[in-house]
Amino acid sequence: MGALSACGIAGTRDTGWKSGFDWDSWWRRQERQGTLDFANWPLYIDRTKDGSPTLNDFSRKYGVTVNYRPVIQDNASFFAQISPVLAAEQPIGYDLVVISNGWELTQMIENHWLVPLDHSRLPNFERYAGAASRAPAYDPKNEFTVTWQSGITGIGYDPEKTGREITSLKDLYDPAFAGRVGMMSDNTELGSTGMLVQGIEPVSSGPAEWRQAAEVLRKQRDDGIVRQYYDQGYIKALQQGDTIISMAWSGDVFQAQVSGNSNLKFVVPEEGGMIWHDNCMIPIGRPIPSTPSSGWTTPTGPRSRRRSPTGSTTSRRSPTRNRSSPTSSTTRPSPTARWSSRARRSPSSCTTTTTSRASATTRSGPRSSTRSSNRDLVTS
Repeated sequence: MGALSACGIAGTRDTGWKSGFDWDSWWRRQERQGTLDFANWPLYIDRTKDGSPTLNDFSRKYGVTVNYRPVIQDNASFFAQISPVLAAEQPIGYDLVVISNGWELTQMIENHWLVPLDHSRLPNFERYAGAASRAPAYDPKNEFTVTWQSGITGIGYDPEKTGREITSLKDLYDPAFAGRVGMMSDNTELGSTGMLVQGIEPVSSGPAEWRQAAEVLRKQRDDGIVRQYYDQGYIKALQQGDTIISMAWSGDVFQAQVSGNSNLKFVVPEEGGMIWHDNCMIPIGRPIPSTPSSGWTTPTGPRSRRRSPTGSTTSRRSPTRNRSSPTSSTTRPSPTARWSSRARRSPSSCTTTTTSRASATTRSGPRSSTRSSNRDLVTS
């Protein structure tokens, strides 16, 4: 059973910048360019018929045109797109990207594919960032990333169609909803849910626990419960009624509600929900398109109308920060927890750093870096 996935991409370690490189000197040499190419997730910045007020204000103030592209549907597919280019030491076409804490981000840091940040040019982060965004376990000194958005993975549902309120992850496995349940294709989300529904603490998980999650998820699939394993498109399926209950990111349901789907609800299940951070970073390969003091100040300033560590108000996923689970204080594995991946390589050849999303109670931590996909988890 392929319950665990590859420990890394062979041949990519240290294909980026070399240790000892003088980044202070590099930053001093950067000059303002005329454009900023920015890759992000959908619904992650304010929008009107005239574009984004935040980006328009930024462009007027700094004279930089922002090519904003909401092209990221999930971490794995975006990483698969950019990693061969970065490994070949070529630019990926974006000056800023947003990636969640997880194995993809860990790989980018370890491979030296990200530019170390100059925090003297990040005044708004220093002024406004909340405690959960400072020195996260996956980037302890915020050396490479700053949080763009934090949120919670829970359950979205339509009570008019489910016929009752939803309170538990077990509802995602209820035969009463067969063929109408949406599950996420994201490896971390799926596996963590498979553990939490069994009362397993992801913080202490290893290969055995991931195999237990695989068994539960396979049964759910084989019993015809799951309609589909979704990327960002899960929210459209929920809005259209293709699914009536689904794994969900909190802010997507909020956005759906304010867009006319007031019948939808979001709940942090009693077993706990996972807190995550989506992180803004600079990939190697291109000159910085504007002075970082402008490129990183206005989009993360208090006027921006999206949820971020700076205290702004709307988001792709999370309408609030630090929503609480009634009971769980689960966190996923810390970045110091390491285990060998027997399913794919011998323990002597590779160990996987298993980091953890925090539960929706009080703690926030990094996403898991266990490299399994839904196909690995639910197929033999």
